[in-house]
Amino acid sequence: MSVDFPPPPRAPDTRADPRTGDRNWRDFDRWVVLLREYLNRLVEILLDAGADVLAAADRLDSVENEIAALQAADETHVIGATGATDGALARYDGGSGKRLKNSSATVDDSGNLNAATYAVAGTQVLGAQGAAISDVPTGGSATAADNATAINLILARMRTHGVIAT
Repeated sequence: MSVDFPPPPRAPDTRADPRTGDRNWRDFDRWVVLLREYLNRLVEILLDAGADVLAAADRLDSVENEIAALQAADETHVIGATGATDGALARYDGGSGKRLKNSSATVDDSGNLNAATYAVAGTQVLGAQGAAISDVPTGGSATAADNATAINLILARMRTHGVIAT
């Protein structure tokens, strides 16, 4: 900050005061005037500095309020890995409820869920689709053995798929 003060007084006036004969009377008056100018300027500087300090204090309060708001918001936001699979379901990472991680299960824009298996209470109830089972012959030509084979294939696929227990 630059401070502008009045210039110093000129060389002493050697003329005498007509009333007292004092040779430095004009110089003394000039010093009094200069001192008043310096004090007035100093008061202005202090008032300006005080206003700057108050403005800085207000700004500091504002910044502290912003930091407090960000900290409070941080407590409600979740964070995750730097990358993710498009459409992947987010999974919680740990018990804080604030960290997420990627998943291999995905949901497309049509709402189709794609996952390797589906489990309920840790037991697989759906899995990958198995090979087709041949139709049982129709028209009365199927034997009891043909029917039993078809039923056993259906049951085996249901167990593999997780629809029924093994």
